[in-house]
Amino acid sequence: MKEKKYSIGVDIGHSKVCAVIGSLDNSGISILDYAEATYDKDYDTLVNGAFRNGDNVAKSVSSVLKQIGEKNKMDIHAINVNLSQPDISVKKFKEVFTNQGNKFTINDDILDNFLMQVEVKNQPTEKSTMLHLLPTDFYLDDFQVQRKLSGNTGNKLASDFHSICISSAKLYDYRNNLKKIKQVQSNGKKEQEIEINSILFSPIADAMSLLSDDDKEHGVIIINMGAELTEVCVYEKKALRYFSVIPLAGNILTKDIANGFNLRDHEAENVKVACCNRLSSEIEINEVLTFKRKDLENIRLLEKNVALAIEWRLKEIIEIIYADLQKANIKTNPTSGIILTGGSSKLPFLQKYIAEKFGCRTIRLGISTRNIDAVGKLQLAHPKYSTAIGLMLSSLERYDSRVSNLSIRNNLKEAILDPDGKKDGFVSSLIKLFRDDNLGQKYNS
Repeated sequence: MKEKKYSIGVDIGHSKVCAVIGSLDNSGISILDYAEATYDKDYDTLVNGAFRNGDNVAKSVSSVLKQIGEKNKMDIHAINVNLSQPDISVKKFKEVFTNQGNKFTINDDILDNFLMQVEVKNQPTEKSTMLHLLPTDFYLDDFQVQRKLSGNTGNKLASDFHSICISSAKLYDYRNNLKKIKQVQSNGKKEQEIEINSILFSPIADAMSLLSDDDKEHGVIIINMGAELTEVCVYEKKALRYFSVIPLAGNILTKDIANGFNLRDHEAENVKVACCNRLSSEIEINEVLTFKRKDLENIRLLEKNVALAIEWRLKEIIEIIYADLQKANIKTNPTSGIILTGGSSKLPFLQKYIAEKFGCRTIRLGISTRNIDAVGKLQLAHPKYSTAIGLMLSSLERYDSRVSNLSIRNNLKEAILDPDGKKDGFVSSLIKLFRDDNLGQKYNS
């Protein structure tokens, strides 16, 4: 009987935080509970994915963890969190594993050893740290392998890799702010900082929750429009092929309305919510939206004008996404279509214009619980929960179906450089070990 394993994912967004707890046992993966909270509006939170006020964010994260812990009568010591910033980049390269020219049969140990060697060779520098190491295409004796690798026999194993990288200074700052989050402990134990199991790039977390193996195989685009950032990722032939993070999303619509109609921010947000669910073409020219104010005269706006302002900004964001995909030679009408997710994903104009611009017949809303076996809370299927659920799944599910033991992970707790360029001694010893030219021979002797 499989021992039950628990995992908690915490989506740290620009407007709110959401935590999801799940478990894995013989019956599959279940979601046990979730909690979400908005930030204190009197303080800043994040800007383009970077902490502006870590205390405010940590307070909200600690709050949702406490809700889950107390409700389920459990201590919470470790979580998975997300990270997304516009300047996250990718390095592409190829690595080879051989057994001193001798034939070998691929197994989990050999694959682990191969991936570890590649990880150690790509250690953090003062400028850049590898967030994730993702294999794209595998080759055995120069022939591509598209199915599971274990059991195949050959003389040389090679793989193309995508290394997802971030500024070392920005990652160091992000980790330092996460240390402000507190564990949930019963019996009046002294509060300690939470342990971060893993920091995942947000588009990867979305893929964990939204995609099937068929989606990853035949090609799919995920567009996540949140509050401050719009994230795009493309999967094909089992691997992540492209991503981008655009610093325009739902909040810019609110700012446009505030500036264009001379409204206060919270008023503009209310107007956006009231006017974003219909296309401008469906609104009559004389339809008026009225909001009452306590201290000023009431707001009277033509709904059609507000809808047009929203649509023009959405057009701009979609045009940027399309141009970036074209520049990267990415197919804009993939076989498995386009999946929309995030808090702004249900805007009707978004779906309509993407279908027109991309020439794609299959535009679908993400189902965040698509890869969950037992869901007690149906509301979690909403696309705005895709990142939190993906973060939870990242500790319970393999990332790549071709490699039975490849989870999406990082060792940032040990690997992050401080601003002075100092590195953890454990990592340094690993580097020394895996840079031994005779490792392959020693490993297989």
